[in-house]
Amino acid sequence: MKLQIILTSFLSSVLLTAGAQKKWSLQECIDNAAQNNISLKNSSLQGQMSRIVFVKSEYKLQRVNLDNILYVEGVKEYVKIVMEGDEKPIMSLMNMKSLEDFLPSPEFLRIHRLFIVHMPKVNTIDRMRLVIGENVISVSDTYKNAVQEYIDKDNWDTSAIEPNLLAYYTVDGKINSMPFNCSTPLMYYNKTAFDEAGITEIPTTVDGILEIADKLTVKNPDGSIKG
Repeated sequence: MKLQIILTSFLSSVLLTAGAQKKWSLQECIDNAAQNNISLKNSSLQGQMSRIVFVKSEYKLQRVNLDNILYVEGVKEYVKIVMEGDEKPIMSLMNMKSLEDFLPSPEFLRIHRLFIVHMPKVNTIDRMRLVIGENVISVSDTYKNAVQEYIDKDNWDTSAIEPNLLAYYTVDGKINSMPFNCSTPLMYYNKTAFDEAGITEIPTTVDGILEIADKLTVKNPDGSIKG
């Protein structure tokens, strides 16, 4: 059985990665293997194998578990497959479109011309910026609808969220991020300094603050600002 796994995996890698030109499904690889007197009798093994592929990298066939992929980045004519944990990224001569067609969707989602993201690995979505561990990847305008549809499928109940907070993260009727880390900005001022400068009204705009800044600035005889 172990030999069958290796041979079937090898067939899968050849058909799925050779030049990134011909993409066969796992079932097609199994059917092809059967024609060569290689069979898989255990259906659970077939399901397990569907999460394992081999990609050509540096003249070798590198084993890749789809569950361990964080995201894929296009680098010229190559793709860089970034893995979870301490695994080294895998560089393979392959175009993004071929890989996008092969990876299961919407588990793997194209969010940018140069990025395919493994959505279950996303920690935070902040105004169409996806946070994956220490990596932040922006969603391009072309793919915003696809990401929004993915978010909407969760059917979050937002009725308990304060409307003004929700509105801050909503653009054109679409929620781009769940509200988090919200705060109310406050301005503190020195009442004594305001009184001494003859300022009777508290500014409410940035222009108003700039206008009174000069009045509140105390200078030394040599023109330097008094600290």
